[in-house]
Amino acid sequence: MAYGKTDDEMRQLTDEAELAFWATIADKFPEVKTGDFPPDATIEFSEACRLAVNRWLMFNYPTHRLSK
Repeated sequence: MAYGKTDDEMRQLTDEAELAFWATIADKFPEVKTGDFPPDATIEFSEACRLAVNRWLMFNYPTHRLSK
């Protein structure tokens, strides 16, 4: 458990954020009709998102040592 969330909850919220990201990109490019993305890049992007969320929490979560 990290930051009051289970690993599954952290994975779910990051997955939801990824979907919101892609929805925003798709909205800005209405002429694009598919959502193809290479499997290896999908894995790398998901890992980068999880790392970004953890780093963001590291600096912003109220009870964490690096928070202001």
